[in-house]
Amino acid sequence: MTDAPEEPPQPNAVRVNDAGLLEYFDGEVWAPYVDLPDDDPGPLGLVIRGDSP
Repeated sequence: MTDAPEEPPQPNAVRVNDAGLLEYFDGEVWAPYVDLPDDDPGPLGLVIRGDSP
């Protein structure tokens, strides 16, 4: 592990927070990403490379 400071996030960066929710950086704070499709089956409509359509 290094002691280098972490780089600040760029606007529109995304992350999964400790609670497992998707967030984006709006330039000032991390905000919940609530505009996600409700695709069934599958979590959050995510597609992982190599998955069948």
